[in-house]
Amino acid sequence: MMQFANLFPDFEKVSTLSTQLSWSHFIELLSVKSEEARMFYAYKISEEK
Repeated sequence: MMQFANLFPDFEKVSTLSTQLSWSHFIELLSVKSEEARMFYAYKISEEK
């Protein structure tokens, strides 16, 4: 949970994404090192739903 909070500090982005992504999506995104890449994949996943 701490790793999640550190990697996704912007509450507005997380709040928006949390309505579109499952917890398992967020777990997968934790392994992506680059913040830019992590947000890219998060938005790609949300677009496909």
